[in-house]
Amino acid sequence: MKPLETPTQFLKLQGTDLLTLNVRKPVTQFVDEIIQELECEKAIRNFVKHWEKASQEQQLMRLANEANSHNEHLKRLAKDLEDEENTNESVTKYLNLACEELSEKIKHWNEQYKRDVGTIESTIADLKASKEIQSKKYHDLEREFNSRQAEMDEFLAIREERRRKEAQEKLEHECAVRLQAWWRGLMVRRCLGQFRRRKKGTASKESAKQKKKGKAKK
Repeated sequence: MKPLETPTQFLKLQGTDLLTLNVRKPVTQFVDEIIQELECEKAIRNFVKHWEKASQEQQLMRLANEANSHNEHLKRLAKDLEDEENTNESVTKYLNLACEELSEKIKHWNEQYKRDVGTIESTIADLKASKEIQSKKYHDLEREFNSRQAEMDEFLAIREERRRKEAQEKLEHECAVRLQAWWRGLMVRRCLGQFRRRKKGTASKESAKQKKKGKAKK
């Protein structure tokens, strides 16, 4: 809304100036003009009064609008602050719960770590003791093995010699059997020695002699 004009501006717009009077006019006309000017001044005063009232109302309205705007802004800020406080409370509660859970987990895992470390250290100690025992046994067996290495070498040499002799004897036996089989076959084929053909009488006599010898042995 455009503010109202001042009384001086209003008089200038109307073409009226109280300082410029025409003294050459008659007195009645002069009085009428004075009355008109007084009425005009009264109207101006009323106008100024109404203008000031309207300006005050306008100012009050503007201030009321600004106050309402500020109140709305304050309400929004209060609501945002309340939301922020609720959010902060929720986040704080969640963080506290999370911290408690993490503390419990850390405590649990620390205890588990201590138990595991104790178990592992005990296992390592047992393994070290077992390793020492096994190492001692190994060295004892190594010394015993070295002390009996000569006996083992001698035993292996004897066993190898025995095996070689058995193989040689087996080979000789097989060769002898083959030679005997060949010689017997040759004698049979050529009717040599005891496989020679004889006469019937001589053959029967020899068979009778052999039977008698068999009975005498019995």
